[in-house]
Amino acid sequence: MAVQEGVVEARARMDEQARRTLEALCGPGDLLGASVRRAIVKEAFAARGRCAACLELRGACLRKGANFFSVCQNRSHTYKSESELGALAPMVHALANLQTKLSTEWYQQALELVKVTEGVGPPSPSHADARSTLTEIICVVALSVGITAFNAVLGKPVPDLPPSNGKDEAHFSKASEFLNPNALATDANFSWTQVVCKAGMKWDVLRARGFNVPEAGSLWERDGPISELSTNPCGLRDFVAFSTVMFMDLSEVLNFSSTLPKHRNLRREDLELVASEYAAGVACAF
Repeated sequence: MAVQEGVVEARARMDEQARRTLEALCGPGDLLGASVRRAIVKEAFAARGRCAACLELRGACLRKGANFFSVCQNRSHTYKSESELGALAPMVHALANLQTKLSTEWYQQALELVKVTEGVGPPSPSHADARSTLTEIICVVALSVGITAFNAVLGKPVPDLPPSNGKDEAHFSKASEFLNPNALATDANFSWTQVVCKAGMKWDVLRARGFNVPEAGSLWERDGPISELSTNPCGLRDFVAFSTVMFMDLSEVLNFSSTLPKHRNLRREDLELVASEYAAGVACAF
């Protein structure tokens, strides 16, 4: 009986966190307005595991030297919000369904597309603006995929998007308002994007806006598991909140066994199923 009650309580916590995360994804972000973020969520929901073109590309063996970015952009994907996202729609499909096909070259071409796409991120974006905008797009897709995976495991349909609250404008007009562009650093051995250390963030600005961005030092290490989200404070905040409720603590993962801590009430098989789906989702952030 106690185990059953624990399962019900855990399910309720996870349902509530999924709701809160979806609400945050559909609201304004650091550099993306709410309408753009909603369109990305809508497209990621529709694309995940349902697009025939994506499923074909998963198993495709492309010739050596083929430009996967161009191949993916030019496929006839099944779109939900193409008119709202334009050339970004195929990118969302690639992030949602084709993580194992992506590469440094794909990332650099995606970055160039973000720079020239009107209505997405700051106009005439700086280097830091473009990096932060692409990171935000990646995070919105990754968390959207996480929500679809959670619902799929529980046999639930993809959730409806929450009603708009009428606030569309992004929280910032440029990345330099919340980070020091000179603090951006690259570690080619670990990721494709650039990250910023904790000292490179403008914490007084973030705190004044009530962002509640996690400040734990381990999250800001250059080779940390989610350091790639450092240029997207909203995304880092939402990803930590989502993963804290939905997934096992790192200490529990390192000691993973058939016997789980008493406060966890899912079977090992359940966790393995969720982990496999989650692995695909979190790959978007790398």
